[in-house]
Amino acid sequence: MISEIPDSFGKLKHLRYLNLSYTSIKWLPDSIGNLFYLQTLKLSCCEELIRLPISIGNLINLRHLDVAGAIKLQEMPIRIGKLKDLRILSNFIVDKNNGPTIKELKDMSHLRGELCISKLENVVNIQDARDADLKLKRNLESLIMQWSSELDGSGNERNQMDVLDSLQPCWNLNKLCIQLYGGPEFPRWIGDALFSKMVDLRLIDCRKCTSLPCLGQLPSLKQLKIEGMVGVKKVGAEFYGETRVSAGKFFPSLESLHFNSMSEWEHWEDWSSSTESLFPCLQELIIVDCPKLIMKLPTYLPSLTKLSVHFCPKLESPLSRLPLLKELRVGKCNEAVLSSGNDLTSLTKLTISRISGLIKLHEGFVQFLQGLRVLEVSGCEELEYLWEDGFGSENSLSLEIRDCDQLVSLGCNLQSLEISGCDKLERLPNGWQSLTCLEELEIRGCPKLASFPDVGFPPMLRNLSLYNCKGLKSLPDGMMLKMRNDSTDSNNLCLLEELVIYSCPSLICFPKGQLPTSLKSLHIEFCENLKSLPEEMMGMCALEDFLIVGCHSLIGLPKGGLPATLKRLTITDCERLESLPEGIMHQHSTNAAALQALEISSLKSLPEGMMHCNSIATTSTMDMCALEYLSLDTCPSMIGFPRGWLPITLKELHIRNCEKQESLPEGIMHYDSTYAAALQDLEIRKCPSLTSFPRGKFPSTLERLDIEDCEHLESISEEMFHSTNNSLQSLILRRYPNLKTLPDCLNTLTNLLIEDFENLELVLPQIKNLTRLISLFIQNCENIKTPLSQWGLSRLTSLKFLWIDDMFPDATSFSDDPHSILFPTTLTSLTLSEFQNLESLASLSLQTLTSLENLVIYSCPKLRSILPREGLLPDTLSRLYVRGCPRLTQRYSKEEGDDWPKIAHIPHVVIREF
Repeated sequence: MISEIPDSFGKLKHLRYLNLSYTSIKWLPDSIGNLFYLQTLKLSCCEELIRLPISIGNLINLRHLDVAGAIKLQEMPIRIGKLKDLRILSNFIVDKNNGPTIKELKDMSHLRGELCISKLENVVNIQDARDADLKLKRNLESLIMQWSSELDGSGNERNQMDVLDSLQPCWNLNKLCIQLYGGPEFPRWIGDALFSKMVDLRLIDCRKCTSLPCLGQLPSLKQLKIEGMVGVKKVGAEFYGETRVSAGKFFPSLESLHFNSMSEWEHWEDWSSSTESLFPCLQELIIVDCPKLIMKLPTYLPSLTKLSVHFCPKLESPLSRLPLLKELRVGKCNEAVLSSGNDLTSLTKLTISRISGLIKLHEGFVQFLQGLRVLEVSGCEELEYLWEDGFGSENSLSLEIRDCDQLVSLGCNLQSLEISGCDKLERLPNGWQSLTCLEELEIRGCPKLASFPDVGFPPMLRNLSLYNCKGLKSLPDGMMLKMRNDSTDSNNLCLLEELVIYSCPSLICFPKGQLPTSLKSLHIEFCENLKSLPEEMMGMCALEDFLIVGCHSLIGLPKGGLPATLKRLTITDCERLESLPEGIMHQHSTNAAALQALEISSLKSLPEGMMHCNSIATTSTMDMCALEYLSLDTCPSMIGFPRGWLPITLKELHIRNCEKQESLPEGIMHYDSTYAAALQDLEIRKCPSLTSFPRGKFPSTLERLDIEDCEHLESISEEMFHSTNNSLQSLILRRYPNLKTLPDCLNTLTNLLIEDFENLELVLPQIKNLTRLISLFIQNCENIKTPLSQWGLSRLTSLKFLWIDDMFPDATSFSDDPHSILFPTTLTSLTLSEFQNLESLASLSLQTLTSLENLVIYSCPKLRSILPREGLLPDTLSRLYVRGCPRLTQRYSKEEGDDWPKIAHIPHVVIREF
């Protein structure tokens, strides 16, 4: 982290752009004043910066000074007013001693964007505030005026009123924030209808003001936030701006209104009973932490869609006449707020939290909730049931309940139910089977829930999820099928399709019986004391996805075949489970499993039955499975595969982090055409004990080959590929030291990635022949000495994506021939990274790349220019990203760099220093 800038920095006299943001510097040397051509100085988020250099007034060409987030900076330097060409000044700090006064802003007539003026309590001479001439700064869009929080409302009230009055900005302003103002009232210019472009207004912690300014006539105001105005007791006529009998509209464009931390506010005068011109466009109303507010909210808000009322315990009037309200949030309020619901028929989401005294939702409120789809209830400790006589809506409802320990009834038309964080909940209510519409149930973080009711299961429940229920000892009996006289009890059926059990350490076993025939997905994770799965659980279920993770006490799986429907089996981090049972594979063609994906970790051996022992597969010797995907990840004790060949159906084989794996299965290579597997994807990563491939050739169906971090594995060679192979499309090779050259038979490749090869000697004619190549990535291959100009990439007429990284450490250019054409015109994306001595891209003839859309340049510290000799980039370029190229940052930075106009037409440009 940079903490100090040397004096020698001042010798960079032609420097135009300097970005020291997010560094730990405390000050800049006075020699910075010698950088007469400097246009941009960025010091944002320099949290240790305590002062700017006195010589900064010499930087007469400075246009951009950013000190936002420099929290220890307490003053501006003398002569700051000499910077008459400043466009951007993030913060002007008024000095309280003999430093620059606010009138230093007078000659900065070009200021634009956002300006913050802080420590306004230090303005002693009111004439200085007038001399700042904010009215004449017509390009300012946003203005923040701050007094210091240390004042806590104290100080000269008259002075603060005069200062704020004298700092009236230009009518063009569209955003204004006044913070910690200590005057008893606001000047008349705030709220003047002449501010016709004002869109966003914020009054924050103006604690001495006893009334709000007249804001109702601002024609374009859309967002209004009023916070911490603890002296206001009433909001009424003074807020709207005209008399009750006026025919004008109040807040004609306002869309969002926030009141926050108004500790003394008691009364909100409502004029909507006599006119419908109050807040005609208001969509969002949020009232938070107004503990004394008693009188009701406006009775008619025709456009309101979102209402949030939080911590207003004395508000007793019910809500009414909100015809478009869709989302209502009520928290820490009197339950009387929910006593009726006149015209809430559009409400779709209701969130209730910490409502004291709420035992049930009142009938007068519930009857208007016909469109409700989502109900969230939390922290209502006295709530016993949601509604007394049912809920009349025809729509099904999603319900989430947290921390409501007394709840005994849920309602009959729930479609989705989530119960979380109910620390005292020991069991679900006995009537839960009456939830006839319930399809999804999730219980999360209920540590005392030990069991389920003995009654039946909700008849339509399809998804059951149990998370972090530490005390759960048993699952509901109703989820299992009971057998009577060798047949299923038809009176005990459920439609469960998905079951998730996560982190339930007290669960030891499943109920007796079979899983329902409808079950398709079963996930059991981190149930560390689960010892067994019942023998009969597989039965007749339609299980397609079976996952077991972190069950350290599980010794084995049930005997017998897995369901014929099973497509994916995942077993991970089950320490005592040493092997998969033979029965995981079916031995009869009449009962062939549909298993397509097998993912295994922390296992010592695979079942013999998954491999074929006959070299010729016929219909009469179908001792096989239909496995299509096999993944072995982090099996540190596994040495090899069972004898035999892989299933002929296998399409993907991934072997990762198997430290002792000494051999690969014979079936990945073929030397007998009568036995041809359908392997399409082979991935081998981090297997340091592997030394060789089996005899033979890769299957002609292989489309993707990925070999990484196999330090002793023999090199792939031409002999391992079929001469007629036309399937291999992707080759990924990383840290594979035995590979010295690429096989010269891979002309069907469309994707080639080569990374981290210290010894690879690239045979360049091979690259020239890869005419189907679409994507080429080569990184950290320093031994490739042949210049890029001799690679023949221009012949690859299908190439679209090219990434070259960390090569040619001594090269200053890619070619000495100014007329060379290095890349094909089909290229759409080009990335160049980590070329430490590269100075120019001119030899790339970028102007000839008529399809180029994306150009990315990383970490080329000496690169001076992006532009080709002709000075133009292709018109097709839509994205330019540069990072870690300080000379380019200086030259092409937005609006400040000398060559910015040459790239300004590119739609998306990102240039970053680090």
